Formats: sequence, C-alpha cells, structure tokens
Amino acid sequence: MHLMIELTGTRRRKTALGGCFLVVVFLLTPSIYSQSLETEVPQSLETDPVVLAVLGSGPQSPPELLEATEILLNLGRFDLAQQYLDRLLRAEIDDEGLAALQQQFGSVLFYRFLREPQLGPSGIQFSNTVLQATHRVSRDPGRIERLISQLEDPAAEVRQTAITDLQQADTAAIGPLLQVVIDPERISIHQSARQILRSLGKPATDPLLAVLESRDPAFYPVIIELLGDQGAPHAVESLLQLAIGSGVDPSWQQAARQSLQKIAGVIPRRWEATVFLRRRIDHYWSGQSPSAPDHENLVRAWRWDQKKQQLTSSKVTSEMAAVSRAAHLAEDLQALNPEDLETNRLRLMTYLAVSKLVGGMDQPLSKQVVEKAHSFGLNMSEWVLTEALQTNRPAAATAALEVLGQMGQADLLRSASSYPRSVVLALDHRDRRVRFAAAGAIMNIDSQKAYAGSSSLVKTLAYFVGATGGRQALVGFPNAERAGDLAGLLQLQGFETEVAHTSNRLFQLATRLPDCEIILLSDALARPAASELIQTLRRDARTAEIPVGLMARWDNQAYVEEIAAGDALTLAIPELHTPSGTQAYVADLLSLRSLPFVSSQERTQHAQMALSWLTTIVEQPADYGFYDVLPWKNPIEFAIYKPELSAQASKLLGLLGSPSNQRVLVSFASQPTWPLALRQAAAEGLRLAVNRRGILLTRREILQQYDRYNRSRDLGRSTQAVLGSILDTLETPRQTRLLKKSVEEQT
Repeated sequence: MHLMIELTGTRRRKTALGGCFLVVVFLLTPSIYSQSLETEVPQSLETDPVVLAVLGSGPQSPPELLEATEILLNLGRFDLAQQYLDRLLRAEIDDEGLAALQQQFGSVLFYRFLREPQLGPSGIQFSNTVLQATHRVSRDPGRIERLISQLEDPAAEVRQTAITDLQQADTAAIGPLLQVVIDPERISIHQSARQILRSLGKPATDPLLAVLESRDPAFYPVIIELLGDQGAPHAVESLLQLAIGSGVDPSWQQAARQSLQKIAGVIPRRWEATVFLRRRIDHYWSGQSPSAPDHENLVRAWRWDQKKQQLTSSKVTSEMAAVSRAAHLAEDLQALNPEDLETNRLRLMTYLAVSKLVGGMDQPLSKQVVEKAHSFGLNMSEWVLTEALQTNRPAAATAALEVLGQMGQADLLRSASSYPRSVVLALDHRDRRVRFAAAGAIMNIDSQKAYAGSSSLVKTLAYFVGATGGRQALVGFPNAERAGDLAGLLQLQGFETEVAHTSNRLFQLATRLPDCEIILLSDALARPAASELIQTLRRDARTAEIPVGLMARWDNQAYVEEIAAGDALTLAIPELHTPSGTQAYVADLLSLRSLPFVSSQERTQHAQMALSWLTTIVEQPADYGFYDVLPWKNPIEFAIYKPELSAQASKLLGLLGSPSNQRVLVSFASQPTWPLALRQAAAEGLRLAVNRRGILLTRREILQQYDRYNRSRDLGRSTQAVLGSILDTLETPRQTRLLKKSVEEQT
C-alpha cells in the first residue's frame, strides 16, 4: 500500500523533506519522531500527520529549516513556521549561504515572508537579511571579476552560468564589462561582454550615459553603439553633439549618426538640433527630473569616476538631477554654438548651479569652478546673478556671488543711479544663503566709498549676528495665558519660543530672530489683522520663508482657510491643546518650506563671520565710515550671551563703546556663572571701549561695581581678578583727570 499526501503550493524539489519521505519517516521511526518532538511541540497537542512528519524529521541545516518553514507556511501553521525562522536567524548564516538560499528557493518565498503579518517580525527580519545579502553578493566586485574570467572557460555550461550571473548582477557589472570591451588583450570575450551589456536593456541606459557624459574618449565607440542598440529615446539628446558637432572624431561621429538613426529614424540638421537641445534644457531647468523620483523625491544618479575607472551611484534630489542634466546639455549646446551669447549665458548659469548643488550649498566653490567662471568674464557672471535673482534660483545666485566676490572689482557696487546693483540687491533675497553670499561678496570687493544700498549690508550682518544656533518659534495670540500655553507646547517640541500679543510686536520679533522656523498665529490677532501680517511677513526677506500656522476660532474656520489658500507657506490649523497634536502640525508646517533647511551649525558660522565683518568695519572708520553700525547694537549685545559668539561680540561692543554697550560688558563680566575666558574677554572689551570713548557709565553704575568687588571675597580669585580689572579700567581715566586738575591748581 502506498500513502501519498499532496502539499498545496509546495514545489517538488530533490531534498530530504519530500512529502512521501516525511510520512514514511513518521510511520516507521516513531522513536526518532518522539525524541525530536520534545523540543518542538508536545505530541499530545498535535494531530496533523504532515505537521508531525515535518517536526519529526528534525531539520538542522539552513535549507532543511527553510524547507520545513515553507511547508508549515502552506499548512497555515504560522506559529511553527515562525519558530523555524527564529532558528534560521540565530544560525548567523554568512552572505554566501544566504545568497545560496535565495537561489535555491527563489525570491517569491522571501517576499511572501515580508507580506505575511502572522509571521511577526521574524518573517520581515529574515527576508530582509536574505535579500540584502543576495544583493551584496551579486554586486561584489571580486565575484564579478571571477564571473568575467569564466567567460573564457572552455566548458559551455560554465560560460552560460557566468553570463546568467552577470546579467543578474545588473548595473554593477557594467563598469567591469566596459573595461573588458576596450581591453585588447581580452578580445576573445569582447563579443560576450557586449552581448551581456545589450541584454541589460534600458536599466543600463542611465549608467551608460554617465560614462558618455564623463567625456572619457576611450569608451565613446562602445557606449555610442550600445545606446543605439538599446533604443532609449532620452539618449538622443546626449548623442546630438557627437553626431553633428564640429571637431568630433570621424569614427565617433559616424557611430553617433548610426545610433541616432536607430533610435529616432532621422539625423537632424544643426539648427534643428539646437532648437531641440534648448527645449530639453528648458525642460530640465524648469525642474523636470530626468527619471521618476521615489517616495522621498530622490533620484538615482550615476557617475563615472575616470581615475578609478568605475561607476558609482547615489540618491540625489530631483532638483539636483534635473539641474545636472540641464548643465550637461548646455555644454553640448555651447559646443554646437560657441559664439552665441545666450547659449554661453545659459551654459555658465547651469554650470554654476550644478557645481553649487553637487559641492554643497554650505561649501565654497572649488578653485577649478571659479577659474572656469572667470573665463566667461565679469559681465557674464553678473548677468547670471541678475537672472538667478529674478527667477529665484538660489544655487546659481549663491555661486555667482562667490565668483563675483573673488573677482573683487569695486565697479560691481557702483551704480549710475540710486538703484543698487545686483550684488547689493541680493542682500534682500529670501534665501538666507544668498544673503550671506552677497554680504561675503561685498566684503571681499572691499569698497571704501558709499554705494547705492550700502545700508543694507549692516542690516543683513546684524540679522545674522542674531543667530542662536538653536531652534526658535513665535506665538502670536492676544490672550497672554493662552499664548503661554502654546509656547509651552512648542517648547516640548524643542523650540525656544517667544510670544507676542499684537501683530506689530510679532513682526518685530520675527525680523530679529534668524533661527525662527515656524510661527503660530491666532486669527484674533490685531494691529494689523492676521491677513495683513502674513502679507507683511512675505514681503520681508528675513521672514518670507517662515511657515505660518494660522489658528482659527471656532466660528472663523472658513475665513482662515481662505487666507491660507492664498499663501503657500500658511496652513489653516485649529487651536493646539495637546503635545501629540502640536507635533503633527509642526511637522506639517516644516514640510511647507520651499528652501533647504540651514543647520544650526551653519547658522552659527554665519553669525561668527558676520561679527568678524562688522568688527572690520568698526575698527577702520576712516575706510568704512559710511556704514553706521551703532543703530544695530541690540543683536550684538544679545550675542555676548551666546558662548560661541561671546568673545567676538565683546570686542565689537568695545569698539562701538556706547553707554549701552559698556553697561552690557560690565554686567556680563561681573557674572561668575559665565566661563572665565568669556568674562575676561568682556572686561577687555570694556577697557577697549573706555580707551576709545571714555567712561560712559553713570556714577551709580560705577559705585555698584565697587559694591560687587567688595562682595566678591567668597567668589574665588579668578572672579576677583576680573572684577578688579574692571575697576582698574574705570579708575585710570578718573585718576588722570584728578592729577591734571591738581597740577593746574598748583600753577
């Protein structure tokens, strides 16, 4: 008699866990079954003969454990399947072993583990472990090289297996295979390598384009041919310059024309190619990504490293991918029309924008980029800046300002009228990095004569000095108690929060808080109304990019939603009462920002540099007397209480030396809670102020300082020394005047 059991959905494999074999084991070896079952499931609780057979077989190796897991999964026994998955996780299988499991059982099983919630976290964890290991193994450079060497094996079966495995390696194999194709010593496998590259299809198009756009001529013939074979439409724009441009190697040009014919069916004339490229550049320059971005709005970007002779890829923003593509095509367009002014302008603008984005918005341009921009001339760079400001392209504007600043020509600031030049206008741009770059450019240009808009420089520098390096928020609410509650909710989210009870006060705070990230605003706020306040915020560069949460009273929701609909950075929200609700709406508000977030570290660096520039201005009144810094003393006085800025602020306050400045210096230096070095810097700042402008403290303030010194016996020698130095500073001029008076009386 034969006993057969059908296991639904289980593949027939030549393994130790075949269905019939399991049943035979169960029927003929009860002692083995009973022994192994003690560690799995008590016999008295299990009645399914197939389950009992699986458990009784005692699987030990990873393939046996995974086979048992699949059978139990098909039987709906998720609890037992999970136990085997846990054993597999504890086994600590290496990457090669995990990849072997994926090859034996196929990817479908592991994706099934991912989708089956009843397997718990074990299914997700083991599946991810296998798939990630398989990915690493398939893309291992050493393994790929071994597979390529197997293309020369005399055994056809070995060669075919190597071809299959290289195809599964996908884009990781492109670089090594390209190296094979151009290697004259491996001519025997050139054809195989080309065939594998062709078989990769359209996924290989973007990596191949990256090699082509690297301008590495060694790969031109094979890349051009492969692009034509793949027939990808978007390869046309990259082949045009090679196909119809001047000065192109005849063999490359012929290959490019053949590939164009394969893809598009036609070879365009030069003017047609020019129009086509210009349209494609406009397409990308407007922000259209070369490929579909993922859920995080990121795009896979490929790059050919000529030094290492290998392909690399990374995830970049869709903006960066689009601008990079526009810059490559603008270079091709310039090659077709080298004398065209508009083409050269477009080339420089896209080149500067992509250089800034790739290099980092918070990093200076490389020397190579600056030199190339200089080759276009000063007027071209200023045109790029003007155009970038008008079209709101912060990357291009920031880069152009760096270039113009390094050119350092004072003519860039002088205007034939009262209307400022572009470098000065950039001080009022809504992007803070553009404003900072404009300030840096003006300081590098180093004009020692007044120019149109010069007052904007000190205002901008004072704004940057106000940075705390932390996160700030504002609350506008007419009721003080309710405003305090909202401020508390924001503080729980990590924001240092200030409150205002009128619109005018809120605007004043917003313009002096460079770290303000969000504003919560009640629709009941008045003087002026909330709708007018939002418009005012958007008109000022310092506040134009701050998201606003407009909170509606219960009977005013429709009106608030109408206001919010008219401003992309305003969100209609209910009044907040709970931390969880506040957290959700804060996240929504932060997501509204259209400009990249500037880190606290970078904001602190801006503040330090702004203090340095202001110090230069105040130290040399003969050269920079047309700048008036004193009206902007408030943020400088606040800066002394920020440890990263304190020493610089003390020196600047000493140079300014106003009564208010001296008062702040004395107060700060007298507080023993601050670090000694910072208090000493403040005392030195006071000495500098008195030497420059004399003592401007009142008699009562001077007497108060004597009291502080007399009460300092228990505060330590260092504190006494600082307080003593303050008195030395205050006494010296006084003693000089008394001595002079005494001499006059004697004569």
